[in-house]
Amino acid sequence: MLQVSKNKFGFKTVYAGEFCQHSFLKKGKKWAQFNPPLLPDINCVKEAKKQDVMKLLEEMGLGAIMRCPITKFITHTTSHGCFLVLLAVATFRITESSVSITSTDELDDPQYMALSHDEKVQSLLKETLRPASTLITHVQMCIVFWISGLLWYECKQVYNSGARSYLTDYYNFMDFSVLTMYLASYVLRFFTEFKVSEADRFFNGTNRAKELLVHGNYTYFNLLTAEIKDPKHSPNNYFMEASRFQWEANDPEILSDVLFAIANVISFARTTYLMPAFEVLGPLQISLGRMIGDITRFLVLFSLVLFAFMVGLHNLYWYYGAQKIKMELNGHIVSIHAAKAFQGLSATFYSLFWSMFGQVSINDISVKHPKPPGVYSSLYSSSHMETSTSIVEGVGLYLFGIYHVVVIIVLINMLIAMMSHTFEDIQTDCDVEWKFARTKLWLNYMDEGSTLPVPFNMIPTPKSFSYIFSFCQIIVKPNTNSFLDFEKTRKQTFLKKRRENVCKTLDLKMDETSYSDIMHRLVKRYLFKLERAKDERDSRKSVHSTFTRCSFDLFSTLIRRHSTFI
Repeated sequence: MLQVSKNKFGFKTVYAGEFCQHSFLKKGKKWAQFNPPLLPDINCVKEAKKQDVMKLLEEMGLGAIMRCPITKFITHTTSHGCFLVLLAVATFRITESSVSITSTDELDDPQYMALSHDEKVQSLLKETLRPASTLITHVQMCIVFWISGLLWYECKQVYNSGARSYLTDYYNFMDFSVLTMYLASYVLRFFTEFKVSEADRFFNGTNRAKELLVHGNYTYFNLLTAEIKDPKHSPNNYFMEASRFQWEANDPEILSDVLFAIANVISFARTTYLMPAFEVLGPLQISLGRMIGDITRFLVLFSLVLFAFMVGLHNLYWYYGAQKIKMELNGHIVSIHAAKAFQGLSATFYSLFWSMFGQVSINDISVKHPKPPGVYSSLYSSSHMETSTSIVEGVGLYLFGIYHVVVIIVLINMLIAMMSHTFEDIQTDCDVEWKFARTKLWLNYMDEGSTLPVPFNMIPTPKSFSYIFSFCQIIVKPNTNSFLDFEKTRKQTFLKKRRENVCKTLDLKMDETSYSDIMHRLVKRYLFKLERAKDERDSRKSVHSTFTRCSFDLFSTLIRRHSTFI
């Protein structure tokens, strides 16, 4: 029920009410298997003796403590924080040396006197030969374990909640995209490590180069590196080149870094899912989520306007953008495009997009004219050539100006108005929206399973072995239809068990209900709510009419008395 995005049936109001919030706050203790009467005394734990605290913890049990929603929230949040720290360490390369020695002549440089000879040799090898750089460090291996734990966590979440329920949360799309990019990044990184090791074994270059540097044979070292990088050894020597300026654009290590960078951005942005736990940050997170929808709708209209002007301006400047003319620049003869901002569709798109941020000058859209042979000075002018493009430049300037008016003045202000309206709507029901989002966050930690945080969730537990045994037993057992029957039975058992726990905690009598019964009750409740609202409106109208009638009678009485007195 908490997955309903709109408040059609009053879900948000009900779950943000005092009763439900009190139940989530106080009744959540049922996940810790200890005596409820002991709870009032927990406030005095600080004053109790150490033996009493240990006795209380023994009665609760370690498993019950770990299954407690508060404990799960703290451990999972700490795990996410550690993962972000590892990403920061891997990004800033804190464990690696910042010294860069690129040639043997720099080994005796005074600024590197504080370094030992081995540190200088290692720095020179990293800048010269690619195999000397370590791709898979200890920090990278820790990140791999964390990613494996996150993948296992997402698989269990899909298995427990179902694919349809999993796809209704946009945070799950973020998790899926992040894990996909991380997996692809490390697959490329391991592939690069394999190719680099293979090339190093072919030349035996790193060991030979290191031995020459250690013994001070710098001349033979330079000859060895030149031999390894000789084009006749291509393509075996490609993965021996350490300079990234010599790599191909689609090098696997470069692609790995690109995917890793994008995934890091989304991983840090993923931390916003914790904001509903705080009263100040919760409404801001909800507003941000709603504004993303506004931005998505705005991008549809913006893309249409951008594409329209891109096609028009490209059709106007296509000839001049493809022509190159020679001009004198700082005493040198250079070739430039006649229309720099409109060299093609991609250049036109970039010019229109970045012009919104003031990165395109008005001089870039003017057409430059060629000079006679032998004349390259910009002071030379020809009236005939300048008038030949006057209509094109005039229309182009008007279109460029209209584009800025439409995009910057109209569309941008419309987006601001849309986001302001969304923010005001959230602030109107700020308390209800925040409590509803906080309840959804709590339920993620109140569900059974995923007790241990990442990456400790990959450690097998007795419960996991029992689940695997039950699964194998049902699959192997004859007279079973398929895996779908087991999935249906498992979900029904999970929901029934969860319902039994709630009813037992609230001291309610549990009746067998079906999906149709639940929907019937929800519709009935919605109709009752409409009828109650109608009765309230009618009662307000009746009170208003009664007050009006009484006021009129009183006024008439006063008028009669006044006339009688006169």
